[in-house]
Formats: sequence, structure tokens, C-alpha cells
Amino acid sequence: MNKVFFILTTVALGVVLWSDTLLSTSTDDFQVRKAQAELSQVYDVLNDKFQQRIGSNTGEIAPGFSLLDLNGQSLSLDQMEGKVVLLNLWASYCPACVHEMPMLEEVAQVHDNLIVIGINVGEHPDTVRNFMTQTSISYPIAIDAMGEVTLAYQAVRLPATWLISDQGQVIWKKFGGLSRNDIEFQLQEIENIIEVSEKSQGY
Repeated sequence: MNKVFFILTTVALGVVLWSDTLLSTSTDDFQVRKAQAELSQVYDVLNDKFQQRIGSNTGEIAPGFSLLDLNGQSLSLDQMEGKVVLLNLWASYCPACVHEMPMLEEVAQVHDNLIVIGINVGEHPDTVRNFMTQTSISYPIAIDAMGEVTLAYQAVRLPATWLISDQGQVIWKKFGGLSRNDIEFQLQEIENIIEVSEKSQGY
């Protein structure tokens, strides 16, 4: 998600430099007007992008992260580019967290274009591994050992859940346990997002 923004910015800056050079050297009125129009469009695009705040609130761009999963492999939000992400912060000592995990597993199994990510907050890896052996959870689990994700997402209580669009935008969040109604409502929201995403990609 951040890579797309970097590429867009790099290309845009290239157009800006080209247009600026043309404006300062060209005596052709048509070429000058064309360059001015293109430069204006680039500024508009950059302005829109830079106005998109990074944060954990609805409408903001979800903060990126890179953590290790239980197998010691890197797990990052950038790896999920083009997918809808359901991000869940949890702990094994949190009854509400444990209660909702089977519902999250069900969501993960039903939707191919959805990635559920569980991030354990601050527990020792061995504690988390031992707990996971007692469950049938298959979605990826990472450990926020230093509290970086917890801080970035301003998780004031557990469990905490965010629904992130395939464009990296936060479209829903909830602190506290998820109910069956929450899940069912968000399933429909996810379906709508996936449908829009697939149409935009020509599926």
C-alpha cells in the first residue's frame, strides 16, 4: 500500500520536473498551456494524497507494520496489498478475545479476498504458541512484542478490531468484543467492498 503511494509520488514528481522545464524553455503557446494543465492535474493528485492522514480512525490510511508470526516469518500490512484486511488485536488472558476467535476464523474461511490477521499484544511467544495449540485457528498470528502496533492503532482496550479496505483505508473499527450481529453486518460490508474491488479490476 505504501509502495503504490511511493511510485505515484515518484512519477508525479517526474511530470512536475518535466513540465517545469518545458514551461521555462518553450515558446510554443500550445505546449505551454498543455504543460500548465498537466502540472495542475499532478498538483491536484498530490494534494489529495497528502491530505489522506495515516491513522486508526475511519477514513484514515491504516498504519503500516511489520511483525514476526509464530513461525518467525515476517508479516506486514504491505504484504496484504489488494486484499481486504480484518485486523484483530488480542491476548490469551482476555475472555472476550478468546470468545470471538472462532467467529473470526469463520469469516476467514468464507471470504477468499479477505485476510484476517490476529496480533497478540505483549505476551511471550511460548505463551501464545501454547495457547494456539488448543485452538483450531488457522489465520496468521503475529506478536506485537514492543507494543508498536498497539500504539500506532491507539488500541485503548482489547479486543480491538479494524476493517481495512484493499486500498489501505480504515473503514470500520471496534474496541471490545464482537457480537454475532457485528460479524454479520461486517460480512455484508466486506462483500460490498470486495464486489467494488473486483469490478474495478475487471473481474
